[in-house]
Amino acid sequence: MSARWFSVLLLVGAAACTARGSGGGGGPIVEDDAPAGDDAPIVLDDVTPPPDQPTPVDKGPTCTSPRALCGGVCVDLTSDPSHCGLCNNRCSSGSCTGRVCATLPPTCASPRVMCGATCTDLNTDAINCGVCGLRCSVGQTCAGGNCTGGTTCAFPRRMCGATCADVSTDITNCGACGTRCATGQSCASGVCSTSGGASRAGAACTMPDPMGGMDPACGDTLVCIPTGSTPMCTTNCENASSQATERSQCGGTGSTCLTQGDGDTASSICTASCRPAAMTVATGACRSGQVCTGWWYTHAGATPDSTGCFPFCSTNADCGAGATGSICNARTGSCGSTPVDVTRLPDGSPCNPQTRVTLPGETTPRNIQCRGICFSTSSARPTEGLCGSFINTRIATACPDEPTAIEPRAPMGADNLAICIFKGCTRNADCRSPHICRYPEDASGMPATDNPTTCDYPTTAQRMGVP
Repeated sequence: MSARWFSVLLLVGAAACTARGSGGGGGPIVEDDAPAGDDAPIVLDDVTPPPDQPTPVDKGPTCTSPRALCGGVCVDLTSDPSHCGLCNNRCSSGSCTGRVCATLPPTCASPRVMCGATCTDLNTDAINCGVCGLRCSVGQTCAGGNCTGGTTCAFPRRMCGATCADVSTDITNCGACGTRCATGQSCASGVCSTSGGASRAGAACTMPDPMGGMDPACGDTLVCIPTGSTPMCTTNCENASSQATERSQCGGTGSTCLTQGDGDTASSICTASCRPAAMTVATGACRSGQVCTGWWYTHAGATPDSTGCFPFCSTNADCGAGATGSICNARTGSCGSTPVDVTRLPDGSPCNPQTRVTLPGETTPRNIQCRGICFSTSSARPTEGLCGSFINTRIATACPDEPTAIEPRAPMGADNLAICIFKGCTRNADCRSPHICRYPEDASGMPATDNPTTCDYPTTAQRMGVP
């Protein structure tokens, strides 16, 4: 089985990422130092689908974790850009941190959030009321994030005729009012499915192999692989417009094909489907040690894929059997041997993505300036970066550093994986040099003065910032 498609499993751990130099302008995230334009989505190497059964691999000599044997040489999978997360998984950005190469989001002026490709106010938008995609019934308005007037249905139900129906599970209104599942089919996550039995995709396992290890916990069609936290059952899959098609690839009900990126550069894996708004596993939340995400920041318009559970630790308790370490770095979602180093730069600080050092006992240089990740803010200015962290918003509701100034960035209610990076400010004195307090800029380089000011690097249009 090709190792390359497994690289998506290690994305969250930590990565040098790329975003607009505007400090939150529109467009999807691109990889650090990537040659693509500012609006290009993250680019991954082509994914080779695995054979029906994994091929036995001659493991050769034993390497000490997190190093692995690649081409006869022990390499550090957490930081080697030629073997990032897995053997031969080459980062096109030339940077690997925490087992992957990653990225940054478009922003909307508060209280608006990104729904699809549009900034909208979830407090008043009748087609995105409270959460993206929740449309009020005919005759209703949206006030304070709740549909009012007419007959009100409690989320996630909606009015179908004269009845409140949960279109995620109702076989007579599956996915949309009036869509009836055929006899013998069930409705899960808004899709009619004939699959028999529940899938083991996303389940925990204990016999991982980077090439895909057979494990009784995964059944006959899935394999056990290592991740940034604990091993999980999965297999390769192909993104489809139909959830029923994705379930057929991933072993049955309760599964989805989770896709990172768009078009020919996309990478997909099977995992458990989930609902970002759910609070318990029984109602659609992910199990402990996972985050419910649709990789929103890797897609055009910041629109999440159908959400699935992805490995992401939030506490040391999530670093259980088979994990890469017993200590959780909640800023990257990965398990390791050392805690977050709070002597490093906090989120929102300036950093240089090209600065890398080789630590004692390691063989591959990596960036260690930030408590979390040093994100690249511009492919044209590769030395200008911002420190930031990932958080699981179902577990943590605020950013770890200066939560009153740094707000989590994610589609509200539509994805639980958020990024903490842009520090709000009112004057230059609020920022670390060489940052100034300035407005984000649009694609033409003009300041977007209807947006709040944040700490970022000076530009041609804004050299001085706010005194």
